[in-house]
Order: sequence, then structure tokens, then C-alpha cells
Amino acid sequence: MYRKNSRPQGEVALLPYKQEIVSLAHALKGVLDVDVIVVDNYLNRIVNTFRYQRGSADIRINSVVGNIVTTQTLQMVSDRKFFTDCANCPDYATCELGGVFGTPIMCGEECIGAIAALIKPSQVGPFQKRQAPVIDFLQQISVLISKMVRNTASSLFFEEEYARLHLTLDRVGTAVAVADPSGEILFANQPFKDFFLDEQETDRNISEALASRKLPDAAQDRRSHQLFYRQGQGMLLLRDIQTLSLRPAGGGVFSLYVFEQAETLPVRSYQPWTAREADALDQFFGKSPAMERARQGAQRALHNQLSVLVECPERGLADRLAGILSRRSVKDPRIVFKVDCGDDERDLADMLLGCGEGIPGILFHGQEGALCLCGIDQLPMYLQTKLSRLLQAEQNDGSPGHMRIFATSQWSLNGLVKKGRFSMGLYSAISRNQIAIPPTSGAPEDARFYLEKYLAHYCAVYGRPSIHISGEAWSYLENRRWENLQSIRAFSEYIAARLEGESLELEGIASIFHGEIHSRSRGSVDKNIESQLRRLLGMGMTKERIAEEMGVSRATLYRWIEKYKLGRV
Repeated sequence: MYRKNSRPQGEVALLPYKQEIVSLAHALKGVLDVDVIVVDNYLNRIVNTFRYQRGSADIRINSVVGNIVTTQTLQMVSDRKFFTDCANCPDYATCELGGVFGTPIMCGEECIGAIAALIKPSQVGPFQKRQAPVIDFLQQISVLISKMVRNTASSLFFEEEYARLHLTLDRVGTAVAVADPSGEILFANQPFKDFFLDEQETDRNISEALASRKLPDAAQDRRSHQLFYRQGQGMLLLRDIQTLSLRPAGGGVFSLYVFEQAETLPVRSYQPWTAREADALDQFFGKSPAMERARQGAQRALHNQLSVLVECPERGLADRLAGILSRRSVKDPRIVFKVDCGDDERDLADMLLGCGEGIPGILFHGQEGALCLCGIDQLPMYLQTKLSRLLQAEQNDGSPGHMRIFATSQWSLNGLVKKGRFSMGLYSAISRNQIAIPPTSGAPEDARFYLEKYLAHYCAVYGRPSIHISGEAWSYLENRRWENLQSIRAFSEYIAARLEGESLELEGIASIFHGEIHSRSRGSVDKNIESQLRRLLGMGMTKERIAEEMGVSRATLYRWIEKYKLGRV
């Protein structure tokens, strides 16, 4: 047992290092999301981050923290109601704590104080589940304090101590890093690496690492949060970055960075715009009149900053167009965010409208950003109402405080509004530019456009010459009821990969669709071929020119003329 007067003259003490320990305690509070107390061997408070409402209670010799010092052992009181010494304490009725986790600070064989986590009553349940890593972390930090106080560390101090802390720090959800006097990162736990460092990076300056993920000033939150983004990781909102300066005996100032009260929102982002996609919009639309109207709507949306609504029975097609338009509308692709409205509604509410502790929703993170609400027809009605009020309030105030909205829907939102299944206010707010994309198989010219596009693409992928498709085969493919664009793409790749020879005839298609041509479409194909032949023959074109126009051989053309009895036309 520790004896108060046994400490030799000149032995180390905590009080001279109060400033450093106070900084460390506040940093730990940010890491563990819990209050921290440090006392010396006389039970004097060095620091206590807990704020008492009814006055600070004395630290008694038989209290939990007092027991840590006198017994030189760790204490874990997850709920003070079940701790005998707490129940017998004179301050039991007025104590505002729920529990205490603590460990002694040892200096050789002597105990020079204690460090403990103070648990609020509301935190008792959650901390009972993770008390082991918390105690492990406190024990490692007590060693760090002991080393600091004894001032025996050298440049090897950080290598040795942070090697021991490595596994413990990796278990902490908050990003933590240590940098040398020049700013080079000596140590970073896994959360920091995941968000701020690339996979192959080992040596990097702390300032460069933060700057590479920080969004531009235009995207900073109006409530003084710092906002960072990483592709595939989402957005990281930081209320503060605490820095602790440590001065080892070897000289220099080493900095411990702790990201206090960080919150990560699982929003996604489209890939940055590249020169390779410069003609993506031109290659997006088919050739039918309905597609041409959609193209014109997209071009108009590129020349204003109003909201955009893309409606298409094929959800993937609508989402892709929203991605193209949103990336073309901003300078920095890091502030083009994508939210799937079919996600869990609790996550949606946090992402769009904000969550606890004053953390705002994604709409408040920049005037020059873009937000794609994919599948907005799946958004719950109560969130539609809240989002509508928020957007309308911004518009009425005349302050462009929210991001530009790009919404997509598989259904006609106007029809859903009439049925009472979608908010009229939200519909008005998001549809200043409205683009309606018809089904892929809605018109023969659209089907042919996409077939030609994907056949050329996959022929290049598989390194084969272009494929000649007969007029009879084209007539069938153009008029076939394709399920969606994916089915056209899959068919095109299959033909490019499997076709033997350089031409595709109707008979070859029949084997792919298992008799579909003969059972359902032979009549329509014959009718289309006959109609096209009559038109071209009526124009007085030569047989050679007609065969070239229809993409068939002259022998096939003569066979058709005889079959449809068009020799006298």
C-alpha cells in the first residue's frame, strides 16, 4: 500500500506539468467522448473536464479515485449504485457521476497519481460494453504521462511509446496522428489513415494530408464545422482539431492531433469529370423525337443554376444523366454528392436534415455544390415534407444557402402528386428543369442508336472488326421490346464476343432468343421489310443502291422482291 510520506525528496510530481496534462486530458475527452480527471498522489486535482452543476465534490480517500491511488490498482465502476464505497459516501445523494474507470500513474514502484474516465449516468450502458478498450487506453496514457513527468524520454521515446499505443489507438474511432517538428507524420492510427492517407503513402506532412481532403471554402459549413471529403469514405465533419505539444528531452516539439467530435456522413460522390467523358452528353440520347426533347432539356439545365428533375422508367439511366449534369455544373467534383433515397430513412434524415449535437445536414455545405437525390420517389412522405419546407424557406429568403438539387425518379412525380403519394411543395422545388427520358425500346431509332453504340464499343474491347448486320436482322432488333438499356448492352457484348464471322443474319438472332422471332415477330419483321422495299422501289432507286441502303446482299434483295411480289413496283 502507498504511504504518503515515503516519497524521497526530489521525487517526480505531476503538478509542475499541469499545463501539458490539461491539454492531454482535453484531447482524451475528444477521443473517448467522456470526461477525464487526473489527480496527484495527494488527491489534488490536476485537471477535471467534468462540469458539476451543484458544486464540485471532494475527492475522498475512500472514493473510487482515492482507492486507485492508495491501492495502486485500476478500478472499474460501471455503475456506482453497485459499488459499496460509493453507496457509503457522504456525497452519494448529490454525486452527478454514473461511474468511474481509472488507473494509477506509476513512476517505477511509486504511484504519483491517477487518471480516470468519469461516466455520466446517460453513458453507463454504452460504456459497460466497451470498458476493456477504455481501460487499456487509459493505462497506456498513464505510461505516457509518467514518461513525460520523469523527463527521461529521448527521440526514441515516441517510437517506443507510440508503438505500444498503436493497437490501442487503432481501436479508437476518432482519427489521431503524431507529427514531428517539421510536420512529418510519425504515427497515425487506422481511422486517420483510412480517411486522410492514400494506400501507398507512408511519409507525408500533416498539413498536406489535411489539405488534400479539405473541401474548398465555398463548401464549408455555415456553423463553423470543418468539412473534409474522401471518395468512397463520405464526408467528415469536424467541430475542432485539438493539438497537444509534447517536448521530449531530446529536443523539438512533437504534436499530437486529435479530431474532436468527428462525424462521418455516408454520402457518396460521383467520380471526377475526365476529358474522356467530354462527349458523354452527346452520346447519351437516342434519335427519337422524345429523346431529342430530353436532350434539349439537358442542354437548358447546363445554362442555369435551377434544380433538375430527371424522370425515366430505367432508374440507372436517370441517375447517370443526373451525374453527368451535376459534374458539368460545378468546378470541383469533390462537392458533387450522391444520396440514394432508398437507403435507411434514419440515415437519410441525418444526411439531409442534420443530426444531433448541432451537426447540420448535407444541404448546408456550400452554395456551389451539387446534391443528387437518386430515386427521390422512394423518399418517405414525412422527409419529403421536411425537405420541402427547408428548400422553400431558402428560396423565400433569397439566400442561396443550399446545394443545387439534381433529383431522379423512376415514375412521373406529377402523377404521384395527383395520387397524394408525393409532396407538391417538394415537386415544385426540385423540378425547375424537368427532363423526361422515354424507355429505351420506345422507338426503333433509339434501339438502333444504342445497339450501334454498344456494338462498336465491344468490338473494340474484344479486338474484332465491325459487324455487318443484315437489313432483316436490323428490322427485328429495332422493333424488339427490349427490357432496358442493360439488355441491349448485354446483347451487344454477347454478339461481339461470340459471333463467328463478320455478319449477323436473322437466323443467328433466332438462336439467341430461342425461337422468339418465329413465334412473335416474324409477321412484324416481314411487314417492315415489305414496307421499306415498297418505299425505296417507289423512289426509283437502283437494285444495287437499295441493297446497300438496307444492308443486304443483292441475292437477298432479289429473294425479298420475289417473296413479297414486288417485281412490278
